[in-house]
Order: sequence, then C-alpha cells, then structure tokens
Amino acid sequence: MSFRSRLILLCSLIVLLTAALVLGIVFSPDRVQARSSGRSLLSLSPEQIVGFDVMAGGSVQVSLVRNGAAWQVKADPVSYPASAPRIALFLRTVSGLTRGTLVTRDTAHFAELGITGDTARRLVLHRTGGPDIGLTVGRRGPSGDEDYVLLDGETGVSLVRGSLGFFLSQERPSWYELHVLPDDVQGTTIASVTVRGGLTVDGTVRGTIDGPYALVRAQSQTAVAWSMQREKRAVIGSAAAAMVSSLALLEGVDFTVDGLAPSGPAAGVLFCDVTTLAGKGYSLVIKPGSRPGTLTVTTSWSPWTYVVNALPLQRALLARDALLAKP
Repeated sequence: MSFRSRLILLCSLIVLLTAALVLGIVFSPDRVQARSSGRSLLSLSPEQIVGFDVMAGGSVQVSLVRNGAAWQVKADPVSYPASAPRIALFLRTVSGLTRGTLVTRDTAHFAELGITGDTARRLVLHRTGGPDIGLTVGRRGPSGDEDYVLLDGETGVSLVRGSLGFFLSQERPSWYELHVLPDDVQGTTIASVTVRGGLTVDGTVRGTIDGPYALVRAQSQTAVAWSMQREKRAVIGSAAAAMVSSLALLEGVDFTVDGLAPSGPAAGVLFCDVTTLAGKGYSLVIKPGSRPGTLTVTTSWSPWTYVVNALPLQRALLARDALLAKP
C-alpha cells in the first residue's frame, strides 16, 4: 500500500474515532438528562384540561370537571361548585411543571420515594384532543420545592419542580367554592339586613344570635350611617360596618345535605334577609349543625347547604344588643 493510501486510511480512522467520541459525549445518559432537565414536564396548556381526578390507595379522592367557564366537584348525589381561583392556580401549576434530575429507574427504590405505598397520589388529567395523562406523585424532594414524580409511559422517577404534591394532599372541601353569598354582596353594597328568630350555639363556641331587628344603611354625602327600624336608640356604626363586611365574606367549611336534625341542647332557627343597594335580595336559613360548634346555612340563591363554623357566623350576624349603643 502506498504512503498516500496509508495516510488517507489513517486520516479516515481518526475522523471516525473523533465522531464516535463526540456522539458518545453528546448522547451520554448524563448529557441527555442534563438537556431534559429544566424542560416542561407536560406539553399542555390550562385550556386543554377539561377535568382531573386525584386518587390515593386506588380510589378517587376528588374528581373535578369543567362545566363551561366554571368547574364542579363531582359528588354523590349532587355536584358542588369548585373554587375558580384555586382551580386556575392548580392548572397554572400543572402546565408549568418542569422536569428536574432523573433520580432512579430501579423500582426497588420507588417505595422510599413515595411512588408506591400509602403516601403515593395519582393525578389523571382529562384533556381535549388527546388521551388522558397520568402521573404518580410521591414524597417532597430534599430541596422543598420539588416532588418525586413518575409519568405514565416512563420508567424513571424524576424530581419535578412545582407545588403539585401540596395540591394533591388537600382534602375535598379545599376545592369547593364555599362563599355563602354571591359576589355582588359586599360590605359596601349591603343596604339592609333583617334578622328574625333566634339561635343558641353550643359546643366549643357558646353564644346567642337573636332578633328581631332590621339594620338599614343610610347613605349621606359625607358618611355611611346605620339605623334600626322601629328603634329609638343609636346604632354603633363601627359594629354595624364590621358585621356587614363579615356577612359578605362569610364562608363555609363544607357542604352538607339539608334537614340535619339538631344535636345536643342547641335549638332554634335563625332567618336572615339581605338586600343590596341594587335592589337584589337573598334569604338565609340558619340551623344548628350536626357537629358541636357548627351551623348549617341554606340560601335562596343556590341549591346547596353550607356547613359554617359558629364563630365566623356570630361575627357576621351580631345579636341585637351588640349593635345598639349603650344609653
């Protein structure tokens, strides 16, 4: 073989070895992992998600479905309204999840990462234009802002940045929209509050909410004044303002079926009518709850019955004597 031929062959071998070295570096597991780290976990926008299920121990803990522009929590026998701000935050969290370090492909380590066992949570996303997406979420990562996640169809557990584990560990009521009165009822828009009946609260919080009284806003050019119809005594303005603000912001802690029988010595029914400056009216029927320190509230504007802790409701509907100025 001539010198020229040997030189060409040697150069060709050097080129091939260099190419193999470069390919080995570029496509090594560490390099592939480094390139995938920091990328979005799911190619999914919030608008594509039409429902999702949270599962634990093989059973569904909570199931949510999009209903037009709103969301509902599926329950038996009825579905309840879901919190729009919480759902929006959750969907942004899901679509913004970023893939971190690949931790392991060895299934023997899945239990210690929480991917299997009682601590594991399953999230199944239902989307438009494609099949469901499932992922298993384990324990919180060591940095505190990552979860161990196994995406369906993959064999390795990765650290995923985001607050997914926080959402999936919450109880069902945390997904509910539990504001008792609609958005147009605010402390600045309530024109009158009429209270009838009486209610004795038993349990951890004791007290009495009683009527009858009708608290009426009197708007002047300089200030807001409150008065009671058919009363000749002055109303404490700060107490009335604080009461209507608390009433507008009143939230339940859960939903329940109506008609629960009072338990213990608690007795009575309280009726409350709220009128806004725009002329809209809402009625509330308040009864003792099945648990000490709770009440149930049924409203005229929705089909749901709310479970409300007694203390917030006592602030939202003060007793008549607490509103009247001392003589």
